[in-house]
Amino acid sequence: MNILFLIIYFSIFLVVTYFFRNSIIQNIYKLPIIRKSWQLPEMNAHSVNLINNDKPVVVCCGDSITHGHIGYDWVSSLRRRDGSKIYINAGINADLTWNLNQRINDIIKHNPDYITILIGTNDAIGSQPVKLIQDYYIQTKNLPQAPSIEWFEEQIEIFVKKIKKNTTAKIAIQLFHGLVSKRMHL
Repeated sequence: MNILFLIIYFSIFLVVTYFFRNSIIQNIYKLPIIRKSWQLPEMNAHSVNLINNDKPVVVCCGDSITHGHIGYDWVSSLRRRDGSKIYINAGINADLTWNLNQRINDIIKHNPDYITILIGTNDAIGSQPVKLIQDYYIQTKNLPQAPSIEWFEEQIEIFVKKIKKNTTAKIAIQLFHGLVSKRMHL
């Protein structure tokens, strides 16, 4: 009787685990609370209008590390501590470098004096050879292809070249060691 009970209990556990994984985990990004975390930050690059501005403009580009809705909002902290510059937050949670390129015109239109780039975490995660992870990024971030390190390198190079071509901004970039190859020329 005890063995039969264990078999039934284990079978129920497997069915519940399978249901949880396939129904909840794979669709968690559709939950309103998760979607709320992807809202644009305060003073975001899309909605800020700099009329009659005489202060230097700093546009901070990136993913959730810059966005500050889930973690520490260092861009708002800079804004509070340093009134001599305008700090615009161009970070969006879960973005890959390709997503940053899709909104580059929102960055360029501010004619920034300085640009910070903290991007690549999601590119690295999405580049793992795990179909579930890659499908998650393709679906949630509307990617045209599966993430890869090579695609990241291509996209960051495109981003920096377009910024250099269209602005005179000084660029500070932080990429994760091991994510880029030595052949990159930014």
